[in-house]
Amino acid sequence: MKAYFRVAPIVVSACLALLAVAASGQSVSPASVSVPVTEVGASGTETFDVTNDSAGLRTVTDIASDDAQFTVAPTSFSLDVDLSQPIVGSFTPGIVGLETATLTMTHDGAGVTTLTASGVGSVTPARGHPQDTRITASRVRLNGSLVAAEFVHAMRVSPYALGLRANYPNPFNPETWIPFELSADSTVVVDIYALGGRRVRTLDLGARTTGEHTTRDAAAYWDGRNDLGEAVASGTYVYELRAGDERSARRMVLLK
Repeated sequence: MKAYFRVAPIVVSACLALLAVAASGQSVSPASVSVPVTEVGASGTETFDVTNDSAGLRTVTDIASDDAQFTVAPTSFSLDVDLSQPIVGSFTPGIVGLETATLTMTHDGAGVTTLTASGVGSVTPARGHPQDTRITASRVRLNGSLVAAEFVHAMRVSPYALGLRANYPNPFNPETWIPFELSADSTVVVDIYALGGRRVRTLDLGARTTGEHTTRDAAAYWDGRNDLGEAVASGTYVYELRAGDERSARRMVLLK
């Protein structure tokens, strides 16, 4: 029977972006917002501002989301000229992977303001508990001579688990390496997404063995190009590791 062990943390993540398309007299800033790292079932939040750019009082009557994983508060308020209202956007991922939603802001001005929200959820895979153990030998050979004294070496072992590590370098231009760890032999795919939810590149790594894949010759490699071979623009991207039925995702920054 084979047994595989490792000593390293597991990193899990989720991120949220809000991209605004504002109607006349209504603006939203910043144009892109990311929340802190969040696990599936937890909530990550970030604040953005709605500003009244019109010549009079503006009332927002509702901010509705077409996906229950994305919520905002408050959803109704009034703003005088040139004043801003902080809005807390929340992303509570229910599944692993990239999710998108449209937030529609209804107000008493012309048209509506829409925001495209995207988020990536990830989970901590189930894993065995670390075990304290030791190696004991009562008869060892030292410099060719038999020694009867007992030798004891204490140690702690942990099973391998799916883990997606931080890419390096990060920020990067134009290439980066994505290290990972596998809990079992698996076919591995890394998908790379823009924050708006569009997949820009798929890295098919094929069959990989249990254990760590962290060096440059073993980690996933991205040259900063899409599936058509075109260089992508600077910005924040999401990379998602798929290995069997398990997934994990993180963020990285391409800075030219």
